[in-house]
Amino acid sequence: MVLSDQKPVSESPLVLQEIDEPKAAAGELRVKVNACAVCRTDIHIVEGDLDLHQKPLVPGHQIVGRIDEIGAGATQFRRGERIGIAWLRHVDGSCRFCRRQQENLCPNSRYTGYDTNGGYAEYAIVPQEFAYELPDDFDDEHVAPLLCGGLIGYRALEKAALPENGRLLLVGFGSSAHIITQVAVHRGHKVYVLTRSDNHIHRARELGAAWASSDFRDLPEKADSAILFAPSGRLVPPTLESLDRGGICSIAGIHLSDVPGLNYDRHLYQERQLRSVTANTREDARALLAEATAIKLQTHVTIYDLPDANRALLDMKVSDFRFVFVPHSALRLPHSLTFRFPEFQLSAFVCLPCKFSSASWRWSFFLLAVWSHSPPLRNRPTLPVFSVSQPPMDNRSFFAMRASSTPSARRAVSRGG
Repeated sequence: MVLSDQKPVSESPLVLQEIDEPKAAAGELRVKVNACAVCRTDIHIVEGDLDLHQKPLVPGHQIVGRIDEIGAGATQFRRGERIGIAWLRHVDGSCRFCRRQQENLCPNSRYTGYDTNGGYAEYAIVPQEFAYELPDDFDDEHVAPLLCGGLIGYRALEKAALPENGRLLLVGFGSSAHIITQVAVHRGHKVYVLTRSDNHIHRARELGAAWASSDFRDLPEKADSAILFAPSGRLVPPTLESLDRGGICSIAGIHLSDVPGLNYDRHLYQERQLRSVTANTREDARALLAEATAIKLQTHVTIYDLPDANRALLDMKVSDFRFVFVPHSALRLPHSLTFRFPEFQLSAFVCLPCKFSSASWRWSFFLLAVWSHSPPLRNRPTLPVFSVSQPPMDNRSFFAMRASSTPSARRAVSRGG
């Protein structure tokens, strides 16, 4: 999927095109992509919140695949080995930031799916120093969301400097927050979540949050630290005001709308701090993958066809759906989206609240009935598989769509996500 002109995702800016297969240069690895998670940074790039560094561009920076070509001098991995590719793909290694273990601040850093083509394609290239061994505990779809959504949240958690058995406030409950809630609860912290969505409130409590609501005024006590996930500057003042003395708020995002004026006494006095978080280091990635394995961290994915990439980005942006597509009867709230290619998948990560009306139910069952009576499609593209199930009484719901023209992918439909 190629981006040539930045515009709103509602205008379908990504175009399905054939391009030349990339070749691994010296010290590089070429990966045949199995999965690539979608990130809100992709939306910022596509819509123009971030200036394009390359045009045209193949987005995508949470890539999982297997090495199928090795450049000269690359000796750290073997052909056929499964690896992950994240956002950071190059640093100079010699600047003052690199020398003091702050490579994420390197002025000559370069990024996957931004400075070079990324994972919304059949192949991707990575320098061997920026490829990650992946734990066997996760399959391709479920490990992909850790490679940015997980990483930025993990670094934000470290920068929030939460004390032992501390009180952590998460503002916004998207992909990163789902992961960090699990990490923080496992570490023994008390987690508070502020989000507008009733589904997200319910899911936060399921994951172990001590409190979840939609109003700062309902917060039971001041927090020791906070992470702002929502890209809205207007949430900075109330988040700072919710901190106890000496509290730190870290902003986990590459883009934030303008921050309104702050009152020194209300928002900053008593040594409260506001910190931005920039990208990640390679050590962050290794630490997160190790901890995710140790705590048996869970992610859930939803499948899209590659030609539906624009719709998936739009769905991520609005996070509001009328249909629930269910691959099996075990219903859980997903926090990710996944593209499925004819032979491989792109997974994504975002919370999906679901709403229903009587009209949407009628159309849902109609689509299900049409699909269930359609003959098998063997050698031609298929339509999306729409299947619908009523949410259980606890309002948990699983959004999923599977569609492919290959028998192996059709088997994945019956297997579930």
